[in-house]
Amino acid sequence: MPYIPDFDTDAVLHILNSIIQKHPEGSPERDAIELAQIALIYPRHIRKEDDFRRFYRDIYDPSFKLKVSHEFATR
Repeated sequence: MPYIPDFDTDAVLHILNSIIQKHPEGSPERDAIELAQIALIYPRHIRKEDDFRRFYRDIYDPSFKLKVSHEFATR
């Protein structure tokens, strides 16, 4: 999956809507696409779009850091 910088939520929702029309109501594919649409609308609803964009960017950041909270003795 490619990283899309500065994606337009409305454009993505429009694309998903055009795809959803190809699947019958009640199908697993249509249900999954509807869930994806809701997942995109939710950050806007709770006014956390910036947090979502930051999370999305961080998912694709190859320089992520893993915090080790406990060290284990090895043999």
